[in-house]
Amino acid sequence: MGFFRNQFYKLLVVLFSYFLFSFILTLPHSVLGEKKGSHEGKDSSPFMQFRTHVFEFYRYFLHIFKRDETLLPSLTWQGWVLGDPHPGNFGFILLADGESRYTFNDYDDFGRGPLILDITRLVLGTYLQLKELGVVDRSNQTWKWENQLVTLIKESYLQGLNDSVNFVLSPSFRDYLNKKKPREFVPSPGDIEGETIAPKEDRYSVAPAERKYLEKILVGQVSDLRDWKLADLKKRVKTYGGSRGLERYLTLWKKGSTLLLLEWKPIVASQLEYFFPSNDVDGVLRTELAWDYFIGKKRGPWYVTVWIYDKPFKSRPLYKDQSSLKWKADWDSVYFQNAIKLNAFLLGQFHRQSFKDQRLAEDFFSSLQPIWDWLPKALKKQLPKFIKKLERSSSTSTPTQQTISCQKLFHFTG
Repeated sequence: MGFFRNQFYKLLVVLFSYFLFSFILTLPHSVLGEKKGSHEGKDSSPFMQFRTHVFEFYRYFLHIFKRDETLLPSLTWQGWVLGDPHPGNFGFILLADGESRYTFNDYDDFGRGPLILDITRLVLGTYLQLKELGVVDRSNQTWKWENQLVTLIKESYLQGLNDSVNFVLSPSFRDYLNKKKPREFVPSPGDIEGETIAPKEDRYSVAPAERKYLEKILVGQVSDLRDWKLADLKKRVKTYGGSRGLERYLTLWKKGSTLLLLEWKPIVASQLEYFFPSNDVDGVLRTELAWDYFIGKKRGPWYVTVWIYDKPFKSRPLYKDQSSLKWKADWDSVYFQNAIKLNAFLLGQFHRQSFKDQRLAEDFFSSLQPIWDWLPKALKKQLPKFIKKLERSSSTSTPTQQTISCQKLFHFTG
């Protein structure tokens, strides 16, 4: 009898702990004592909600694709995907020779999966960016964004898929791009104070012992750092955006009068991995493949992978005017159209790598017609529902906590 009583008490403790934890998760930030920082409000905009919740995007729209017999066949066309293409993830990368390249610049969710996920995310993300800037709602715009956005992306994507030499941008937009290019690896004035990393609410000091360990590890694994002196080191935990909560390191290096700011970010599983496992490609290899494609041989010594505390990290330099092509509300319609065309063209060019010959690429594009027909409707119907779902959700569960339920819904393989 005593045995059953003890088991009963244990069960009560487990149930009480579960409900207490669930209750705590529903408390507002003010009750939990969390700081209200400058990021507050960023997560609340529809575009930032969209950018932040990549996993929820996959789950929501894969469910739609799976239930629609006209869209379902498109999921069979799989290959390498960007994972998170939206206007905020296209920008400039400074190469080792001082030249700049405009390209996709966020590889956290780079991996294998259905190509239509990239197309859908690009269209919906572009629309939300335009909405946030007030462009879609302007009555004096001669170009109707909501009606023609899908057509513009479709045409430019096809040119990229065909690797067309006839793709052109307006001279004024090309001049604008050239003026925005970063020129050298000089840290932004807002990121440093003298020879230290500027304090911000998402940056934290590192204990001397940890600093000594990290300096030894980094210099030992990155030979090009051996001529540099570590001037400062801080931890950083973003409080908003797609990689919020992910702890990374900021290191400021000095050689003579030259300063170099490097960020070291953990390599984690792509959000796609939870739906389309690619067991033959680990995170380090995914990162190297992305760098090879988007940066190439000119990537230089500051894009490297290292191991810290037996976990893989990737580096990137942080510099003035990095990824400086910010969409602006005061752009005219020509600039917006050119920016949209360029991103769609680059996506098509990238997807072209998944096909052995042009015939297969053409067959793939022909199969997309149901998607192009559906996307304008999705902008008006599914996208607002998805954003409302994000706004209502109080869930703080991680992708790994949600994987089991997702695997019951989807049975695709990478």
